[in-house]
Amino acid sequence: MRRLSADFETLKAKVTALKTEPGSETLQQLIPVIAQVHELTGRTLQQLADLDGSQYTVVPGSRASLKSLSTVVEAACLAALDLAEAVADNPLDAASFTGGPPLDDAARQARDARARARLTDLFADAAHQLDVCATGCDYTVSGITPRSHKAPTAPAATAAAHPRPVNSAGEDRPGRCPLLAFSERQPGDRPCR
Repeated sequence: MRRLSADFETLKAKVTALKTEPGSETLQQLIPVIAQVHELTGRTLQQLADLDGSQYTVVPGSRASLKSLSTVVEAACLAALDLAEAVADNPLDAASFTGGPPLDDAARQARDARARARLTDLFADAAHQLDVCATGCDYTVSGITPRSHKAPTAPAATAAAHPRPVNSAGEDRPGRCPLLAFSERQPGDRPCR
């Protein structure tokens, strides 16, 4: 999990260093970055599944750790979405339809200026979400490490007192930032955007 946090930090640094000059170069920069965010999302999902299927779920307080790791998955997907939007908003020079008006220099410069501003915003948002991912991994580790050395004294009673969380798809309360308190998140809360 610590390695996952470090990998999210490394990816954040790569995103922060992306050039916002519209065109083919930006597309080429985004290809490995998007692939890496998807790879990290997959690793995070596997960590979540491993924890969810383990005896850790009977440990008091384990729900907060599982929730924080779920939030990491969500934030990683939002970072991927920001980067995918950058691909869509990045103007590539190509020929227009036959008979269509050619793009003159003034129009191209205006288009590129709008794209540059949009790319800057998208890269900043993606970097923020990757920072949320690293923080969530660190939070999860801090929740697991002290407890992992203690075995619960009455597993049956502990499991009954702390039932496993239920998926509540459909609830959406945007605007809450998981950096404030992962343990206070409610089902449907989204990482700040």
